[in-house]
Amino acid sequence: MNKFALIILLICFANSFLYSQGGNPGDFFGSNQLLSGNRFAFKNRSINNRITELKGSPLLFKNFKNKGRIILTSGNEYIINNINIDLYNGLFISEIEKDSIFIYNKISYAKINSRIYTQNNNEIFEVLLKKDECLFLKKIYKIKKRQVQNKITAESINWKLKEEYYFQINGNFEKIKFKRKELKKFIKNKNLLKVNEFIKSNHLSLNIEQDLIIIVNYFFQ
Repeated sequence: MNKFALIILLICFANSFLYSQGGNPGDFFGSNQLLSGNRFAFKNRSINNRITELKGSPLLFKNFKNKGRIILTSGNEYIINNINIDLYNGLFISEIEKDSIFIYNKISYAKINSRIYTQNNNEIFEVLLKKDECLFLKKIYKIKKRQVQNKITAESINWKLKEEYYFQINGNFEKIKFKRKELKKFIKNKNLLKVNEFIKSNHLSLNIEQDLIIIVNYFFQ
């Protein structure tokens, strides 16, 4: 794609699916990037005579047919009609054409498909619960997992989704594993028995995310 065509395309992009609410038309909030090798698609490639099969995608959603609302750190809001999240690079993106994307900068929050996401140091977090000055977050990212099918001629690479839970308290991120010993870090001893009793009496599990939200909501109330 030549430079002139790309400029025209970006103008069409802004006019066709970007709607600003209270935003400044000159507000700089992203940049375009040309892609090589159609990096978000399923594909096979040959490296040193070894066939590498790529399975899956680094994106959170299957395609770009997702409507979302993004809130910038400036407070300006925009509605986007074709947004997705690159979980390998930690970016909010839109597809302009098959060989180019638009990368959003300075994202405070994004609401996509009824879920809320935020970004910190190119890491993506889903906001599971907000309680006063505390956020209960799930960090989501994808890694490449290699599997050798044939030591000489073939291997496969799978995109694997990884999840970790965090508390953000007064701006500080604290990773937590939901085990009873870990809960002691965040709950005073006198309240730990109450929380354990709450979990038991309500038949909740530390292995079910929806139950975790209920538990966190209880001990931060």
